[in-house]
Amino acid sequence: MKYNLLIFGVLFVNYSFSQETFKSILSTANNNSTYDQIRSLEISNLDSADIIWYEDFREGLDGNNSSLNPAWTTSGDDGNIWSQDFDGSNGDYAGEIPYLLESESASNGWMIFDADGSNAGLPVSAYTEKKGQLTSPYIDLSNDSNVTLSFEHAYRWCCFSSHELVVSINNGSGWESATSFQVNEIGTVNVLSGTVNFEVIITEIAALQDSVQIRFDWAVGENTASHYYWMIDDVKIIKTQPYASNILNSFNNVPSAYFGGTSYRIMPLEQISATECFYGGYIENVGFNTIDSMRIHAEIPSENFNAQSIGLSLISSDKDSLFVNDGFSPTEIGTYTANIIGKDDNDYVITDTLRRTFSVSDHIYARDNGDNVTNFGRYAINGDGSRQYGNVYDIYSTSTLYSVKVRLDERTTPNAQGTIRLNTVDTQSGEISFLVETEMLNFGDFAGDWFDISFDPPVILDAGQVVLPTVFASYNGVDTVFINTSGNNPNNSESLVQDIDGIQEGVDPGAWLYTTFAPCVRLNFDPNVVGVNVSTNEYSKKISLSVYPNPSKGEFNIQIFTNETVYGQLRITDMMGRKVLSEDINIYGSVNKNISLKNFEKGVYFISLNKINDNKLIKKIIIH
Repeated sequence: MKYNLLIFGVLFVNYSFSQETFKSILSTANNNSTYDQIRSLEISNLDSADIIWYEDFREGLDGNNSSLNPAWTTSGDDGNIWSQDFDGSNGDYAGEIPYLLESESASNGWMIFDADGSNAGLPVSAYTEKKGQLTSPYIDLSNDSNVTLSFEHAYRWCCFSSHELVVSINNGSGWESATSFQVNEIGTVNVLSGTVNFEVIITEIAALQDSVQIRFDWAVGENTASHYYWMIDDVKIIKTQPYASNILNSFNNVPSAYFGGTSYRIMPLEQISATECFYGGYIENVGFNTIDSMRIHAEIPSENFNAQSIGLSLISSDKDSLFVNDGFSPTEIGTYTANIIGKDDNDYVITDTLRRTFSVSDHIYARDNGDNVTNFGRYAINGDGSRQYGNVYDIYSTSTLYSVKVRLDERTTPNAQGTIRLNTVDTQSGEISFLVETEMLNFGDFAGDWFDISFDPPVILDAGQVVLPTVFASYNGVDTVFINTSGNNPNNSESLVQDIDGIQEGVDPGAWLYTTFAPCVRLNFDPNVVGVNVSTNEYSKKISLSVYPNPSKGEFNIQIFTNETVYGQLRITDMMGRKVLSEDINIYGSVNKNISLKNFEKGVYFISLNKINDNKLIKKIIIH
């Protein structure tokens, strides 16, 4: 099955789908916890003699720098959005606690392009794609032969993966020939970057020039976004150091047959003991000399764990990811924090320290960060169509799954219903197959907190298997199931949602899409868990029938699950009861079938699973 890849955004009111002009379907807090990655407080102070030119924006656009005319200018269709800021982003998507830039001179303000603040009060459909540039005064570098541009910034954008935040350098030749740098290349749609220090050597462009300008451009051509912000502070031109390096990001990955490498926030001891965690980092050379034997070092002091990567040669301005050679396998339940740095064998450079934290549990397996936040995001599973939404999990050790643990948002309506589904993922093709489903639950009874949904009988998951537990709900135009989200996934396809009805423009019904936001859907291997009682009757425990997409243009997928051998007939009839199609069945386990009714008239039909000498399961299907 070929995946349609799409990143979901944020929404408080109306929303709509499209792959290139997608206008948000998730609501999430702006302050998603960065619990799993913490930057150390060891900030190296740059010698003031190395600073050639500096702007701290204490005077806003009037400028506070050494240029003859220190004023900054704005341009573009929406250049007037650029302004001095002290209190973070505003507008419909700012959240209850707007993000504040954690820059060196944050106390005297910074500059912000607050795109959604400019659209305050408008419905999503009216949001425009903003464009605006912020341009420095002329900077005299005629006496400087080795120069680096440095600034601190934070950003978040929606809803285009192609959106670029760009810095351009004009050396006096005009903006048409200016060299540009994308500065959000390691970011992800909808994910808050946090405060990031950006450095780039501009010697070949700007050294020994007397009329250099810097331009910050929110949108380049058509690669623009609909809302959120870009905050910038402490813009400096500094003397390029012979040897200097930054660590831009860190990783704690476990091997995966499906992803190659992936990460979890919580892993059961039984699962992590059957694999290893490998730490890594994304390193950049910001000096003008080549760094020989650059390595990533990871240390967990409490466990006497030390590991390093192979040595890598990095030329000036080059970047690369490195992982340590030795993996870490916890032996006890608890929280483990690794210190990750980059340094070379000659002790020319050493980066800041990034800290990666993850937890080992008795029984809980989680991608979400819900244990470390109080402000959850939310997503309406069946707000305008039927969907299922969940996380993908690798099974490293054969285990018995007793329940799925879920957190539904308090906005879930009292009579909203749905089920918990367990799917399997083919590690080679990515094909997703239905495995088992609970009976219908009244989700409104459990909104606002965590709860377990038990499987009866429990499900045995084999080592090497990849599973996808989801929350499923059908659209009825009245009741809505809101699932909570928390934290972000760095890799595609770690969290998936199925657009069963094909509501997303340009997406086929039944297509699986990915989202960077992790839903609060967990595996629970606790044999003593007290889960929600989902019993209804013995027949529906033994056999289930699902149809998707529904409605469709005539192509339907039928999923049948049974834990006993079933003999009977699969039959489709029209509104008058006339037989359209029938097929004798002899099945056990999970069966997927494709039914084509393309040659039949639009309307309502019924599909029934008739078990010999027993009850009948009936589903209504619609051709439109």
